[in-house]
Amino acid sequence: MVDLALTADLTASACTDLADLLAGLVPAALPSSTPLIAPVLLMADAAKKAGKPMLDVMPVADGQGMTLHEYQAFRMARPLISGQSYNLAIAHQPETKPGAAFGFESKIADQSGAMFGETQTTLRRLSVADIHRLQGSALPRAVAEGGAVWLTSKAFHQAAVDRYLNLSGDINPIHSDAAQARAQGLAGVIVPGMLIIGLLENVVSTLFPAHVCPDMRVRFMAAIGIDETVRFAALDRGVAQQPDQRRARVFAVREDDTIAFIADLILTEPVD
Repeated sequence: MVDLALTADLTASACTDLADLLAGLVPAALPSSTPLIAPVLLMADAAKKAGKPMLDVMPVADGQGMTLHEYQAFRMARPLISGQSYNLAIAHQPETKPGAAFGFESKIADQSGAMFGETQTTLRRLSVADIHRLQGSALPRAVAEGGAVWLTSKAFHQAAVDRYLNLSGDINPIHSDAAQARAQGLAGVIVPGMLIIGLLENVVSTLFPAHVCPDMRVRFMAAIGIDETVRFAALDRGVAQQPDQRRARVFAVREDDTIAFIADLILTEPVD
């Protein structure tokens, strides 16, 4: 069932700014002309036109807590094209009780109705006590000691995060206000999860240069703090369901050697 139907613009300037931002955070990576996470730009434009943040139209239960990103998926049949308008059909997953997961799915089509892809976002509101229990998991020894190809990001400074917040319309204060972040049980400001997973395309282009990534599914496990770097450990998991596709798993590793997120990717050869 569709709860919200919106039309949003994907401007060339926003796409270029996002691609340049992502490329600047991964050494020796070429920017994608339209990043896989470009749907966040559509959401930002839709929210601007609606005059309210996207979270304000989502049904949540009574109670308090900090909203954190738990899961994100992008499944794109074809790359979005900058400079075009798209129709968004959004279905909410309501928060049925305090602490339950909630979020939304969005189907993206052009003005003729041709389907371009879909996204899935799962969020959860956590108490301060819950936040203190988020310690992340240790990297499996098999990954740490061999079999993975490694790439380290540049540090996520506040200037880069602010640039992303401006592009995405993300107003969560835990990404910009240290006092509010600490009040929620965090050590300080944390980097938006969507910004970090945006680097996965650049990781793929560097570690698997003959492939692109139209399908990404990410489970978040721990936060990344401002001024920290992320090490990406990529594993080639062989042929996927289609013979022209490959599977990869990428672990995002924090500076304390715990896992920030695990991403499962489908890789394909670029289509001319």
